[in-house]
Amino acid sequence: MNQQERFYNVLRSFSNAMFISNGENGLHARPMTVAEVDHEADAVWFVTSMNNTAVEELKRDPDVSVAFQGQLKFASLTGYAEVMIDPDRVEKLWSEAWRIWFPEGKESSDLVLLKVQALHGEYWDMSGVEGVGFLYKAVRAYLEGNEMSVGKDINGRLSFINGDTSAETTASA
Repeated sequence: MNQQERFYNVLRSFSNAMFISNGENGLHARPMTVAEVDHEADAVWFVTSMNNTAVEELKRDPDVSVAFQGQLKFASLTGYAEVMIDPDRVEKLWSEAWRIWFPEGKESSDLVLLKVQALHGEYWDMSGVEGVGFLYKAVRAYLEGNEMSVGKDINGRLSFINGDTSAETTASA
């Protein structure tokens, strides 16, 4: 699996994320439900209310960051977001769990989607076999008094600018 596939595999493991936009008083983070991870478009879709402060903030500044955290998987992406009113996509993505925020269902006039177009991404995946290897390397580095290095199987950075998906391995934790 290449780094881009691994990045999207990690992203698909999350149902929620911290969506960070530029508010009136600086950075503003709030949890949001992940509606879709779109590998083909290098985008992540979120569902929210038209009245969410994120909608107003995005009108002023579309630059965003999104942070994902789990037990053994972590990811971040930066990009720009746009508010989308797309009934066909809502129909495709609708989850009955969203009804607690949208009692009228997928026809709710308050329901909008936020599309985050990825520019840069980074992941850390310490699950599965790679996680066992990471643990072994960590214990060995500790016992030998050496600095731990993290390989591309655990951590990678990607750029999605101009359709060029390039990846680099990071050497720090």
